[in-house]
Amino acid sequence: MQTRVAAARQWSGNGIEAIKRGAVNEARTCFAKASSQLPDDHRIVANVARTHFQQGQTKQAIEVMRRAIDLRDDDAELHAELGEYYLADGQLQAALHEVDRCLEKNHRIASAWLLKGKTRAANGEYKAALGDYQRALGIDGSREDIQLQIVKTYQQLGEPLRALSAVEQLLEKYPTERQPEAAILAKSSALFQLNQHSPAIEVLEVASHRSDVSSDVFVALAQTQILAGSRVKALQTLTSAQQRFPNRPQISEFASQLRSDEKLRVASLK
Repeated sequence: MQTRVAAARQWSGNGIEAIKRGAVNEARTCFAKASSQLPDDHRIVANVARTHFQQGQTKQAIEVMRRAIDLRDDDAELHAELGEYYLADGQLQAALHEVDRCLEKNHRIASAWLLKGKTRAANGEYKAALGDYQRALGIDGSREDIQLQIVKTYQQLGEPLRALSAVEQLLEKYPTERQPEAAILAKSSALFQLNQHSPAIEVLEVASHRSDVSSDVFVALAQTQILAGSRVKALQTLTSAQQRFPNRPQISEFASQLRSDEKLRVASLK
């Protein structure tokens, strides 16, 4: 038995190292070998489920995680993870069922309240979702993902001023050069909803000069410029984005479509 336990630990350790390197297939193989040594270890089975989920194999992840829970039903956080898988698969009622089972066992798990809110929001219950997010934030006030969900929900409720206030509170915690990109995008969106078009564009323009910026900022900037009536500037933005992200076909497609639309617009004015 000790030999099997040692082997399982070794394979599990190898699997965790593979996950850190992004080698998900290798990780699954390692966890499967670990499980062959200790088939009733719920932690190993749960790790196999996580590798399926990371590769978008949601139904397989659900099946394997359910087995892990059968092995250890009192692990509250596994119920929350299974709920995430159900939510990703569009099974909202099943997701709520699992998160409620989690909270029955431990009501102080922030990720569970976050999941409950996301599930309710997916069902259009935005006010209820907001309450869940606030419960989650009360448990762990440092989590950026919870704060961003609150911002998003205010926007879904048509309350851009509250969304702006919430996202600015989040951004105040970071120096300008390290502000989370998702929060920057949310701030720009809230400003635009408040008809503050120039500030909305300026927020994205500042972010576009960061060394760690993603193509999402350029796309959002171009879209915002178009909505503000600055199609020429939008095309300039996309041209810069093409130079910076030459391997992103969606940017080239966006630029080509904008050029085509502009030609048609000009032709119609003649």
